[in-house]
Amino acid sequence: MNQITTGKSEFNNFKVRFMGALKTNGGVILAFIIVFVIASIVSSKFLTFNNQMIILRTISTTALCAFAMTFVVLTSGIDLSVGSFMSLAGCLTTILISWYAVPSFLAILVSIGVGLAFGAANGLIITKMNMPPFIATLATMNIMRGISYTITGGKPVSVTADISDETRTMLEVYTEGVRDADAMLGRLTAYFAERSEPVVLVFYGDHLPYLGDNQKGYAELGSEVAIAENDRTDILCSYKTPYVIWTNAAAADALDWEAAARQLVLPEDGTVSAAFLGSVLLDLTGRGGESPWFDFLSSVRRLVPVVQKKIYILTDGELIANRDLLERTDETAAALKAAIRKWRCWSYYKLKYAEVG
Repeated sequence: MNQITTGKSEFNNFKVRFMGALKTNGGVILAFIIVFVIASIVSSKFLTFNNQMIILRTISTTALCAFAMTFVVLTSGIDLSVGSFMSLAGCLTTILISWYAVPSFLAILVSIGVGLAFGAANGLIITKMNMPPFIATLATMNIMRGISYTITGGKPVSVTADISDETRTMLEVYTEGVRDADAMLGRLTAYFAERSEPVVLVFYGDHLPYLGDNQKGYAELGSEVAIAENDRTDILCSYKTPYVIWTNAAAADALDWEAAARQLVLPEDGTVSAAFLGSVLLDLTGRGGESPWFDFLSSVRRLVPVVQKKIYILTDGELIANRDLLERTDETAAALKAAIRKWRCWSYYKLKYAEVG
């Protein structure tokens, strides 16, 4: 009986505390719900996954500060220096990395160490000198602001590389092209999003952009793209570009995309050569069997999803160079050689007679 009574008492105490907290913060919660509902009604994109992720990323730094400040406030304390420390840590980390080439991990540790030092100073001033938290943290807030202003010269800290005017011009032209292409593709997807018939679009690239003869731009940027292929840690790094398969609502509702994607037999990271995207699209949309050519490409893709410059990556992730493939006599190698030979012959006759198989 005592245990039951104690349990009820604890539940009643929790209920009282919960209702008290709800009464105290009810206005904030209600305002949040109202804003959330209005935003959902005004914009059809507000509740999308991408938008929610953008919101979470935007508030992430503020949330980290708020989590820590919760414990300070719960103990009837206050810390005005949190925001200034976040600014100092960001400036210090960026300067160490961009100006002094300090490794990222070490630069972050240094910034954390500086934060610990200021935090310890705050604690000692408050506990040992009996100074009010408001005054102590107000002082350290201004000190950290002054340090941030001094080390940055009052200017934004940018990560720069020592590049030539030619490379800078190429990068500026390329980024302008990316901006214009993004705007154009945005209008394209917005148009098809309103269509009632199913629409599927595929956006992809085959290789990284041209940045000067002999990969000059990549060399100045310190990218291994400029290194000879045999010396790279990632031999195909210059051909790794993202691809996006976009659908409107009608297409998303008409097909079971998750089940279709599982049947593609792609590597876990979804890597596939651009030459196979046509067969991937037909398989995803349930149109396999309509074209002998694309059916053949689909069969090749299931054996070797990546074929690039005589480099082959099998579905299990094994990388095989053409010179090594020619020396192998195992069953997998024989199947791969036969598929590549047939692919080349078929491609030749398709080009010669301009036929679409």
